[in-house]
Amino acid sequence: MAAMLGIKLDSDLDGRVAEFARARGQSKSEVGRRALVEYLDRHSLDQEFRRQLALAADEDIGDIEDLTNMAFRTPDWT
Repeated sequence: MAAMLGIKLDSDLDGRVAEFARARGQSKSEVGRRALVEYLDRHSLDQEFRRQLALAADEDIGDIEDLTNMAFRTPDWT
């Protein structure tokens, strides 16, 4: 069974959500659900990235700036 979450939105945000939902043929609930999933996924990935950086830093393989730059470098598959 699905759980329910009620949130209060100010009128401006409610209008923005309603317009966004209407433009996509979705309900406000669908938009809110997807926004929550994306927010949680993004922050989970951010936490995992920080955890990986901390582990790498413990291995003394370079400074944190080098590791960050390396993490965001696009691989060259050619």
